[in-house]
Amino acid sequence: MRIAFSSFVLQEGKSGVSSYILGLIKGLQNVDTQNQYDVYVNRSDARLFPPFKKNFKEIIHPDFMAKPVPNILWHNAALPFLKSDQGPYDIVHIPTIGRIPYFKRSKILATIHDLAPMVIPQKYDRLHLMYHHHVLSRIVHRCDHVIAVSQSTKNDIIRFTGYPEEKISLVYLGINRDFYHPIPTDEARGRLLEKYQLKDPFLLYVSRIEHPGKNHIRLMQAFEQFKKKTNAPHHLVLAGADWNGAEQVHEYARNSPLRDQIHLLGFVPTHNVRDLYNTCDLLVFASLYEGFGLPVLEAMACGAQVACSNTSSLVEIAKGYADLFDPHQTSEIAKTIEACLMRPIDAKERKRRLDYASSYDWNEVAKKVVKIYESL
Repeated sequence: MRIAFSSFVLQEGKSGVSSYILGLIKGLQNVDTQNQYDVYVNRSDARLFPPFKKNFKEIIHPDFMAKPVPNILWHNAALPFLKSDQGPYDIVHIPTIGRIPYFKRSKILATIHDLAPMVIPQKYDRLHLMYHHHVLSRIVHRCDHVIAVSQSTKNDIIRFTGYPEEKISLVYLGINRDFYHPIPTDEARGRLLEKYQLKDPFLLYVSRIEHPGKNHIRLMQAFEQFKKKTNAPHHLVLAGADWNGAEQVHEYARNSPLRDQIHLLGFVPTHNVRDLYNTCDLLVFASLYEGFGLPVLEAMACGAQVACSNTSSLVEIAKGYADLFDPHQTSEIAKTIEACLMRPIDAKERKRRLDYASSYDWNEVAKKVVKIYESL
């Protein structure tokens, strides 16, 4: 088969969708030596891929092509007419709902990670909401098949778009098991002290800074309640790049009575994220809605204790391996934090969580995706 893979939404590797693209392409290279792949990417993000194997070809475009409007136009006006060196494409794989083309000449497979704008109306402005509700919900029907990354997302696709259930495959994401694993904590603490001046025990939340969807303000309020009750030595570390509504999160942090104990690190390189996972006392993943929630598994794979919201896909991913809380209730978040810190996991439970997280393997994801290619 001749397969075109669109990867223009890598965003410099700073999003969950970029983790999906990079992980899946790596997995496909490991498991598929027969099919031919053309991977379309903008110039700045090409460096994120390792050297390609002989049945993979990187096709680089100018950086302006990564901007939403030119990229949507390209997917509709150019992509349908492109060919591989061996002839027309059999399948075009679009890894996000926002780039599904209306016009097509090949089979279209799309991966849909979430429908957050439809679940959380405050996530974007009115124009974006109209685009999701009235355009994307119809364009998805142009796909010959859809991959949903969780049962929660699959349910949302059916609910909000009416796309046929029998044309949706559930394929969970993987994690980079070669990277996310326990490492010597003294070394990790040393790097974090040098780069971020983190020396006290801390709670961690890894997510882009987005309000209200990622729920940072309620987490900070819960942290204040937790500290007031326990006087614990912990700080709160928020790791992630600014996104929509980030200014409100920063303003709350600046005005918090615990502002000296709340650290917004901005975008954190992946090697330092691993350091954070390996040294935190607890990952508190407080998002209101997630299509999957990779940090939950990445933290577990590094041996961290995890507490997360009891909403959307997070209930699926946690599966009894993490403590759950209602993300709308600050008092419940605070109580869960306190309970987790009073009940640290023992070696047996830690291994159980490590084994569970490690079962999410990109090679297995890639095998399932290749079977979907074959079915099309």
